[in-house]
Amino acid sequence: MARCYRQFCSVAHALDVVGERWTLLILRDLMPGPLRYRDLAAKQPGMASDMLTRRLRHLESAGVIERKELPPPAGVTVYGLREPSHTVRQALDALVGLGMSFMPDPTTTPERMEVAWAMMSVRPEVEAPAGGGLAFPDEVVPVRILKRDDACRVLYQTPERPAVTVRGPTPAVLAYLFGFMDDPSLLHVEGPSDELTTWRQALMAAAQRVGLTAAA
Repeated sequence: MARCYRQFCSVAHALDVVGERWTLLILRDLMPGPLRYRDLAAKQPGMASDMLTRRLRHLESAGVIERKELPPPAGVTVYGLREPSHTVRQALDALVGLGMSFMPDPTTTPERMEVAWAMMSVRPEVEAPAGGGLAFPDEVVPVRILKRDDACRVLYQTPERPAVTVRGPTPAVLAYLFGFMDDPSLLHVEGPSDELTTWRQALMAAAQRVGLTAAA
């Protein structure tokens, strides 16, 4: 049974729905787009399968997410945020601002990293350039970033052809894009170097604005 505070308060009622452990991280992982159950499980390897099932059922019954079948040839069941999702995005963006003050040094932390998580942490501050964006096909779920609706978006699936594809170990990818290392030798990059440089400059500036910097 999910926690229920039984308080006539919007904060309490929000926490009745999303206050359980793992729930906000599930919503975070659904922000870039719908995912299959196994993809959600792969992104949260520390979460028991039965708990993931309970959390998804709870969010679905609360009307926060929906389950649907993708049309052929995919023909699979996915979970996604119900429209509109801007309220969830605003809540997560607010937590980004709070959480950045507690972040460890990204160059030394042993914590697990994903490109999508890091990009969503800086996304509100990124002055995204136009173009096809950057694609990261080696992630647990392939992800890309691009400019859409005059803002930086982190997405799983888009019809646009990416301008630049970046492959390599996630810590090295993030260290290079956020300016913690200047040597891209650990990465395999396909696409125009000027667009990669433009995105890197935008990401470095955003990282500095949110305080994502190495320890002195």
